[in-house]
Amino acid sequence: MARATFTVDTQLFRELGELLVGEDATALTELVKNSYDADSRVVSIAGRSLGKPENSLITIADDGVGMNGEQFNHGFLTVAGREKTTGDRRSKIYRRIYTGEKGVGRLAARKLAKRLEVESWPWSGKLDVQGRLISQPTGIRATIDWDKIDRCRTFDDIPKSGAVRVETIPANGFRLAGTTLTLRRLRKSWTKKDIEKFQRRALTFRPPQVFTGQIPETFVARPLLLKSLFSQPAASNSEEPFRIDMLGAFDIVEPPGVSDAAAAQWVLEILSEPKRGQVTYTMAPSQKFQRKYPKAQVERAVIKVKRAQNPIPFRGRIYNLLNRSWDGSIAGVRVYMNGFRVLPYGEAKNDWLGLDDDTTSRARDLLRNLKGLAGDIPRSADSEEETKMQRNSAYWGLSR
Repeated sequence: MARATFTVDTQLFRELGELLVGEDATALTELVKNSYDADSRVVSIAGRSLGKPENSLITIADDGVGMNGEQFNHGFLTVAGREKTTGDRRSKIYRRIYTGEKGVGRLAARKLAKRLEVESWPWSGKLDVQGRLISQPTGIRATIDWDKIDRCRTFDDIPKSGAVRVETIPANGFRLAGTTLTLRRLRKSWTKKDIEKFQRRALTFRPPQVFTGQIPETFVARPLLLKSLFSQPAASNSEEPFRIDMLGAFDIVEPPGVSDAAAAQWVLEILSEPKRGQVTYTMAPSQKFQRKYPKAQVERAVIKVKRAQNPIPFRGRIYNLLNRSWDGSIAGVRVYMNGFRVLPYGEAKNDWLGLDDDTTSRARDLLRNLKGLAGDIPRSADSEEETKMQRNSAYWGLSR
């Protein structure tokens, strides 16, 4: 019997790209995640001539650990590599839990542009006096021409096509570690709407500060239930800095609407503990709201649940505005895992909690999803309180 093997068509890149990276904003987000996984403190995203694909470019530059030639070959150029799925799955310096694992980065690069240029300087293991990563004496420069790859029949044809080139380059003096990706000849024009969508995603890449620490001093109880939604990473470094700078066509301005948690009238915190068989809810009014409505007090409810009904431990914090809406860039309740947002939860038209549906089709009693919990919910002196429902836009929340 003759031996046989698989032949992989280069169409795989396109098929997986469409399946795993649906939108350009999502694709760009995936590349930022790679910078986060590389222990970057700052990643800068710049766009130029985004409305003219042939002359356009996007750069993503970070100050992370970088890559040498071997790491580039076994990481970026290895389809479905195992580097992020083996070991403890944490980064070298800040011990961040890896956000990526399926090689989506290269698929994102292909979806966005026809050509990718990479310049990377690997970390030497040394820091300068400012705590920045010092590079090794040599780095790499690589190019990937996706049009040439598309013209190849199979993966075996790629080496002789010249579509992928990698060379070692000297530092010529002191250099900091890091990686710069340059995406040239974008596949589509970026409209103002496309840019705004990515800007909104960028605002929520990482959880806002109002969710990583205690609630603002404007509320009547601090801490309420949780000191923080996120525990410190298990590392020798107590700080885990990460900042996204938006430059050029992506330059971002502060949203025009309400984006200050101190403006909320109520805050709700949720702690789900499957091992203890319970979910705890604690809600508190702001000091200003309590002065206006003295009967408004801190409320706490503990609901017993079976492990099979609630197998996932999580914690959440939600800020509420009465008869007002948060700015569209932050409104809704989002979900985070490993420190990064999980889409599509909390998107503008994603009603995963059923709040909009309940508000539209409510009955004159408890929300439909809460009917079975009527005995666990504290009763209010206000007989109409249970019918005063609000849409997603009235809530700004986070669960992880």
